[in-house]
Amino acid sequence: MEVTTHGRSAHASTPWEGINAISKMASLLTRLEADQLQKFARRRHPLTPPPSINFGTITGGVKSNMVADVCKVTIDRRTLPNEDTETALKEIQEVIENLAKEDPEFNARIQVLRTGSPIDTPLNSPVVRYAQHACSLLGLPAEPVAMPGKRRSVLCRERYSYDSHSPGKASQAHTVNESIEIDQVIEASRLYALLAFLILNPRIRKMKSS
Repeated sequence: MEVTTHGRSAHASTPWEGINAISKMASLLTRLEADQLQKFARRRHPLTPPPSINFGTITGGVKSNMVADVCKVTIDRRTLPNEDTETALKEIQEVIENLAKEDPEFNARIQVLRTGSPIDTPLNSPVVRYAQHACSLLGLPAEPVAMPGKRRSVLCRERYSYDSHSPGKASQAHTVNESIEIDQVIEASRLYALLAFLILNPRIRKMKSS
């Protein structure tokens, strides 16, 4: 989502003549982070990390000798499978409304840019069972795990209802010098090939169903 705070421009030598939208945004982000982290501490899912919120980008103002009349921040709020996006948005809106009640000069608006519900594939679903069997055959860990980041599966979840993972370390995602070991690519290729064989082979499907 994108949150915009609105103020009133003035000369930097007389900032009291204006309303600094950047200052208002700073108050909002401080309050919002504290509020969300307090709520996140009470929310859990058996396979995933806690929910999260990230302030990704911020822009505002024209130049240093002017009071900023607009400030914009993009926020990424990740929900758990047992949360819903409507409630997550409502909680952020409540923080904005409370600040507006406390400060008559506070003026902020939310624009939702994109939403996507989390995927919670049942552990007894065929794709999970086939994946566990493939891992066992290759000597890999077969315990189900959750992927905290969004994948392309969000775009096709209604049809396929599972998440596909790429090889590599999640801790390196979106970092400087992101890399992957060749052995991991080979290992993942073997796993995907075997998984496809197990899922698509009619004889194996018949044996599993019986």
